[in-house]
Amino acid sequence: VNVQSKAIGAHLLPSNYLNTLGTGVFYPYFLFYGGSLYAIAGALGALSGGHYIFGFVAVTFLAVLAAYGGLVWLARQVGSRTWMAHAPAITYVASAYYVTNLYGRGAWPEFIASSVIPLLVAAGWRLASSDRVEPGTAALFVVATVVFAGSHNATLLIGSLFVLIGYLVLLAALGRAVHPCSGRRLVAIASLAALGLAIDAWYLIPDVRHASDTLIGDGQIYPWRRTGFLSRPGVLFNPLRSVPAASSTPALYVQLPDWLLAWALVVGAAGWAAMGRRMQRAAIGVLGLLIAVLLAMSSAAVWDHLPDTLRRVQFSYRLNTYFVLAAAALVLIAVIGLERRRGVHSGYRLALLGASAVTAGLCLWQLWVPNTRISSSYPDRRELPQSAHVLPHSWYATQDYRDGSGPLIMATQAAVTFDPFSVNSNAHAYRAALPPGALVRTNIAAGPSTAHLSGATRAGRTPDGLEVIRGGASAGTSTTVRLSADVRDLVIARVISGLALLVACGLILNTGRRAVKRRKLAGATDAIAAPARRG
Repeated sequence: VNVQSKAIGAHLLPSNYLNTLGTGVFYPYFLFYGGSLYAIAGALGALSGGHYIFGFVAVTFLAVLAAYGGLVWLARQVGSRTWMAHAPAITYVASAYYVTNLYGRGAWPEFIASSVIPLLVAAGWRLASSDRVEPGTAALFVVATVVFAGSHNATLLIGSLFVLIGYLVLLAALGRAVHPCSGRRLVAIASLAALGLAIDAWYLIPDVRHASDTLIGDGQIYPWRRTGFLSRPGVLFNPLRSVPAASSTPALYVQLPDWLLAWALVVGAAGWAAMGRRMQRAAIGVLGLLIAVLLAMSSAAVWDHLPDTLRRVQFSYRLNTYFVLAAAALVLIAVIGLERRRGVHSGYRLALLGASAVTAGLCLWQLWVPNTRISSSYPDRRELPQSAHVLPHSWYATQDYRDGSGPLIMATQAAVTFDPFSVNSNAHAYRAALPPGALVRTNIAAGPSTAHLSGATRAGRTPDGLEVIRGGASAGTSTTVRLSADVRDLVIARVISGLALLVACGLILNTGRRAVKRRKLAGATDAIAAPARRG
């Protein structure tokens, strides 16, 4: 966030690269990981005068609000009218793994991406079911799409698949009731989603096109046994919160929302006959989804036989997010069924209040009590380095996105280190004395697919993904080596994002203009009608 705050403050554009002592120069981090998310937080930091922690905290707060508010909004849309509409939101936001992603693992892009899924679904549902496309809802849908698609690749892949499967399950169960909009409205919704994806183009296009050129490009597919101790039923269904001793991360809690899930199952079973066929079919569909996710997460036999594309989520416990989302849906179905029943004993409502209180209490305990410090993280944020060229402690993925495409060179004759402190944009020139004709190891982290190099010849890469270049024929002279982000598809991607932003701004301005016009027309109509009413 600090890097992007400084880049946007200086050039009004986000950076494609990290230039640090730990990663080397032109490390294409933002082309493959959290590009739009870090740009948004960095922009908030730049607008606040360079206070990048403000951008980080603001985005985090808004993400929690999107998760909680999205589920309450969805509950209201599908018919909940009491305080019980908050139960699905508590199920999700107070769940163990949701808090773990923020404070236990520090998996910030994954946390943010998973937080906007409820808002994305709620806004999409509203667009599909309302009489007209409401400007505010459309704006929320586009923003949620931008954040969801521009934060975390694994969550984008699995989250999109989960939402699609969930929609198909409800469509099969409820038919037209879950698909009330016209084909024209579906086109409008798809257009809004496309606009959000186009805003992310500067990140998504190189991400998709060049991911296979990175060291991590083949994907890390781990067997279930690697982290399976975190996905055993005895751990997942622990009614309290604990971490197995085998975990190298002290605050990696993965417990499922037992209390609220048990309440939903009891209430659903007790009122099954009164639920109606549609609600019954929806409940059966969601239960099936819950069981499928649970089996994939907790069974080695199932996990190890999933397609490689699905296992690129890396760790089976990451499916926890989608189990809890399905659990929140089941709680919502139970809430609606309970609200529609007549003469229901107040004990069910008291039980929901108790289950919600226990869940919230466990969440508060997890926020404050466990030791969330890993490696050499900071006891005081004032100790954070202020330079965007010095990596803070707890940094990771320092090699994953380096070049993995060039010929592998095991031995070099010389080495040249370019100063990361001299870089402050997506293009830079260095003066270096290169031995003539020699293979020279550098600290350039970008390969030919992610940065253009001139003034020297690329010869290949080292095992850790740093570029090896070849010096010219002349001895004793300095060469100007230029690096820039002018590879054709990077430029095209930025143009697409810029045009999409202009379109989004134009739509917002046009919507505002039309709203003002409608208010003036309504005011004029009221003024004309007032004398007639008085007469």
